[in-house]
Amino acid sequence: MWMLRQLIHAEKPETAVKMDQTAADGSVGQACSGKVQVCGPWGIEWKPPQNTQAVTLPTDSGLLCMGCAAAQSDLQPGELRLFSAGGAEIRMKNSGEIIINGRVFPAQKG
Repeated sequence: MWMLRQLIHAEKPETAVKMDQTAADGSVGQACSGKVQVCGPWGIEWKPPQNTQAVTLPTDSGLLCMGCAAAQSDLQPGELRLFSAGGAEIRMKNSGEIIINGRVFPAQKG
């Protein structure tokens, strides 16, 4: 998020960050007329669902989707939630619990 704030407030016009709407096929903004690369951590592949607000950044090789605006949830600082548009969900809680589609796996006592 720090990087995104820096890019948004940058004074250089070539680093303008904008919000784009995703299309039915998961493409972002100008992707309807060309390919947009999606940025994410190595080993995680994702495609934004339709009507998601996507953060895009123009680069020398085309438009780059930096991520999507997330809805507010009940996560606590330090927790992680992975979910799909189809309803699959994994939550990693600060307590050490892992919840997969509602099934709770307690933290291992070491």
